[in-house]
Amino acid sequence: MAYLIVLALLVFIAWRLIRRPPVRNNRDSIINDELDRATSRHKQQNLVVCLAIQGGSHNYSRGPINHEVDAPENAIFQIGSVTKVFTTALLQILHDKGELSKTTTLHHCLADRYTLHDRIRNVTLEQLATHRSGFPRVPKPLLRKIIIASGAQGVMHNPYTHLSIDDVFDYLAEPVGFKNDHRFRYSNYGVGLLGHVIEVVCGESLETLMQREIFAPLEMQSTSFDKTTLTTQQLIAGLNSKGEPTPDWEFGALAAAGGLYSSASDLNRFLQAYLQEQPLESLGNMLAPDTLGKTAFGWMLPLPWHRWFGLAHCRWHDGRVGGFAASVVIDPSRCVSLVVLRNQSLDTDWIATMMLWKLRYCLNRNPHSSPSQG
Repeated sequence: MAYLIVLALLVFIAWRLIRRPPVRNNRDSIINDELDRATSRHKQQNLVVCLAIQGGSHNYSRGPINHEVDAPENAIFQIGSVTKVFTTALLQILHDKGELSKTTTLHHCLADRYTLHDRIRNVTLEQLATHRSGFPRVPKPLLRKIIIASGAQGVMHNPYTHLSIDDVFDYLAEPVGFKNDHRFRYSNYGVGLLGHVIEVVCGESLETLMQREIFAPLEMQSTSFDKTTLTTQQLIAGLNSKGEPTPDWEFGALAAAGGLYSSASDLNRFLQAYLQEQPLESLGNMLAPDTLGKTAFGWMLPLPWHRWFGLAHCRWHDGRVGGFAASVVIDPSRCVSLVVLRNQSLDTDWIATMMLWKLRYCLNRNPHSSPSQG
């Protein structure tokens, strides 16, 4: 009994310490401390942060980028799986316009063009967007093709370049690994397929649709699937986890799941559209939890450690590819958003979590103060 009492006391003390982080009244100091900590052993990397509070944006950066570009917040990174938020946002916009329903099935969209196994005919676009379609992360037949083409040691060296659009659709005829139980299973394939379905139904490329429906209205001039259309001087080269130069991942057939390039400034505009619901009102419809409570529409709900650190109302998504990592977080309850971009394949979610944890207490103490630019 005494052991349990001591254990409970220790847990309570730990909980109190975590719930109340070290007090720093200066928000710039909070961000800069975390940036210094994140780059202390990786001086060659570039790390850019954009924090927005009540619509006011503030930019911070570390690394050679400060000498290579005029405004680090405009430097262009590959954002990996953060792309999924854009793909699902496009679906939401088209749904609200009455051009493509989220409840539409694969059978309705594809049956006249492609062979579909009976088990997957009733999968909906909403299930693809919320990772409840039953498709695996990467189906074994596609993964096998990647391994054969790249070798077992080179699987993480630009893996998706070995897949074609035909590979994506051919799998639907014999969906090995598909599970028809609608449980949450994170799926790169599922969101990649969603992008192609949207293209088939709309008769336009994903790039064209996103430019018209999202990038242009939000004046996102540094965001694209095609880096050749972006300002070369602003493109940042990627580094692997060891700090060695590595090529960008070419997503090709699964571009909708991870192929976008963007900047902190552009991503901030995108996040503000969620918080302000202008000029894209549809985005505000994406934040409620889905029926199983595992995700919002295209966004991840708080994980246990987010809740532990007081971020129970946040919506987030991260992405990591061969030479880049990215995290985006919005907290509608405080009208706060955060972008973290890194040109090295290392974690960004923990950086974002620590920043927002410490900022949360600071915001509670000084709700009307505004940080200066870092």
